[in-house]
Amino acid sequence: MKQPHRFVFCSHNVLSACLLLFSFWLSAAELKLASGGKALFKIALPEQQNKFDVFAAEDLQSYLGRMADASFQIVKEAELASGEAAIYLGQTQAAKKLGLSAVKFAREEWCIKCDGDNSLIVTGGQPIGAFYGAWAVLNHLGAYALTWDQDAIPHKPELLYDGFEERRKPAFGGRMIYDHQVSDILRSGSDRSVLDTYYRWILRNYVNGRQDNAPMPYYVSGVFHIPHPRQYHSLESYLPADKYFKEHPEYYWMTDSGKREPPPRPGYNGGLCMSNPEVVKLVLERLREMIREDRERFPKEEWPTVYDISRMDGSKYFCKCPKCLEIAAEEGSQQSLFYRFLNQIAGSIHDEYPEIVIRTFGDLNESNNPNHTKPLDNILLWISDNYHISDCFRPLNNPINEEARDLLTRRQQDGRQFMIWDYWNMGGRTFFTPPRVETNFDAIQPDLQYFRKIGATDLFIEASTDASSPQNFIPLCYFVANQLMVDPERDAEKLANVFIDHYFGPNAPLMREWFHEIRAGVAVETRRQPSQGAVRWSFCNDAFLLRSYRNLKAAAASLPEGNAYRKRIENEMVSLIWAILADWKLWKDKFEENGVKWEALSAECQQYAKAFISRYGGKKGRIDNIYVSEFEDRFNLYALKQPVPEKFKEIPEDHLLILGYAGFISKVTYGARIVEDKEAICGRAFAGAHKSDDYHGANKVIEASGKYKFKTTYFEAAGAKLLIETVPDEKYHWYKMEGKATIKAEHCCVWGQGWAIHANLSRFHDPKTPENNSWDEVWMRVKFTGPAYVPGSTQQNAIVIDQVVFVRSSAPQEDK
Repeated sequence: MKQPHRFVFCSHNVLSACLLLFSFWLSAAELKLASGGKALFKIALPEQQNKFDVFAAEDLQSYLGRMADASFQIVKEAELASGEAAIYLGQTQAAKKLGLSAVKFAREEWCIKCDGDNSLIVTGGQPIGAFYGAWAVLNHLGAYALTWDQDAIPHKPELLYDGFEERRKPAFGGRMIYDHQVSDILRSGSDRSVLDTYYRWILRNYVNGRQDNAPMPYYVSGVFHIPHPRQYHSLESYLPADKYFKEHPEYYWMTDSGKREPPPRPGYNGGLCMSNPEVVKLVLERLREMIREDRERFPKEEWPTVYDISRMDGSKYFCKCPKCLEIAAEEGSQQSLFYRFLNQIAGSIHDEYPEIVIRTFGDLNESNNPNHTKPLDNILLWISDNYHISDCFRPLNNPINEEARDLLTRRQQDGRQFMIWDYWNMGGRTFFTPPRVETNFDAIQPDLQYFRKIGATDLFIEASTDASSPQNFIPLCYFVANQLMVDPERDAEKLANVFIDHYFGPNAPLMREWFHEIRAGVAVETRRQPSQGAVRWSFCNDAFLLRSYRNLKAAAASLPEGNAYRKRIENEMVSLIWAILADWKLWKDKFEENGVKWEALSAECQQYAKAFISRYGGKKGRIDNIYVSEFEDRFNLYALKQPVPEKFKEIPEDHLLILGYAGFISKVTYGARIVEDKEAICGRAFAGAHKSDDYHGANKVIEASGKYKFKTTYFEAAGAKLLIETVPDEKYHWYKMEGKATIKAEHCCVWGQGWAIHANLSRFHDPKTPENNSWDEVWMRVKFTGPAYVPGSTQQNAIVIDQVVFVRSSAPQEDK
């Protein structure tokens, strides 16, 4: 049966190829690949093949075989009998006879062509075009690699290929989601075969990036083929401080304090002196060395063409020595100070290696001053969708994201070529604390379409899975996004349905319904939910949480213990139960009247979380010592009740809200983190311990981001205020804030020491009983250590917060 052929061509220069191929690509025949348990086609490889051709043949053999219950044979092309039906993979003679030589294709471009009723030709550019083409065939037949441990393989005993033809390359040159799974596999001590299985999964989903500095995956290309040790935040690696700083401190940045300082650790919070000509010379020399070294150790077809020279993580400026400040003032920004420095390197290297591109960040966090010097054409800007203000759950073209979209557009205008660093709802103590019930699915496709529209060439998405409490439907989002980075116009709903059907098996209808219910709740949220500052969603009321819990629990119980589909439902339940426990005061009545107790929920959450932690197998000791201990520590912070200080023992429990150290967000940029402290009520506290003296001293002024000023010992909590002008000693004291506090549904916080001390209070907002959001008094237990506060002290300069207590009437007597 003849069908109209479907020919898709994604090249930027299509005319000549279209004319070349038009004469014979008029129609395509339907091919019967297997029938009655018998394969009717063989899989033919060329005499000269690469590893990806072999991988493609193995995958076609495996996936087609499982679809049709048939055994497909892999042969050399020369072994085929005349007229024998075959799928020709790679640079076969059959492909060359049709003019489909590898030199006519881009590196990752593929071509699928039906030649009569017994030949399916799958070819493309070197080294991976044919492999991508093989997976385009499998995807067209409905087969997908959904996750590292689950495929979608429809059963088709009569396996027909409908004549689909295409010539395509991915919409984005670089495609990668940083999911943290490689780190989890390695840290758990899992067998190497698990990592290999994961690497085959990302290969089958067209991913060409590398996770951190982990073992190399099977394929890395383009902007992600960065051979030097630091993939990004690489500036200091060109002039390592341990090699140069002692003899040449003038090579390194001058901080706000007027001192030359090395970074505290490689890649973090430091810089080089942008105005020092010797620095330019040494960085250029090191870059030349790296290029020469790489061209000696890689074959020519694998020579890197992209090198990263980017600012250190956490750095808010490049250098504040007098000369650099003079240039920055002339340029209008610190960012252009850096462009002027980098242009000297990029200009020189272009003369020697015109194919080399320098990749760098183009989004220094500073006030929006004009940039005068622009980056040269051989500089690729890596710009980010700012997670401080961007709501990753709604598309950038949503009015709620107007500020984030405008900032991204301004950053993009600095360079002629740019790539995107995007952020989703990242896991971890900083961003996913406590866990929430949510999905960012409905922002994925519109954002990828927007990035393509504005001209982004490559994509890096930071979206790490939480180590113990996976974000809801995050594997689904990875799968769909990987497919859409190849073609943003694909049917995202169809892909999601394929995933749910095969990933959740017999309970797919229920999980699909819950998926849509969460999406609907996210869609109607009126508050902006930034990646870093998202709080409990309005739709997560007691009725929704109870119904969700009971439905998922029943679905899991309908399957045997240890069943893979049951485990996946239980994985989805971790964040759900944790969210219930974290705000138990709000839901207690509803759950207890339905027979659901705190103790049972707590036990379930711990059971499911530990099972999720162990999903890769691995060495029991490593898992227990690293992940389980981290989970138990974090779980205790957010799911167990804070102890009531002696000072407030007489006040009824429902008249107290106690915020402990766990409620504060760790910010390594400011030295703000949880610390061990035997004097604290829980044995731990939260310390703002910035290493710079600029952040310390009673009543001292901090300048932040060029336009904000704060006093170091000034604090706020939902409207209540506290200014401590003198510090008596280095012991904890209770301080009462002035005024009342009102906890709001939108972003509402405790903050102090500039941006360093920060705790989001909005999750404590009670949507049902507005009067419960008003608090008569706010108390803070805090101490100040170090010579900046107490002369003669030998301790580290720090502001250490033990607890913040909100009180309704019946307040204790004031201490300080």
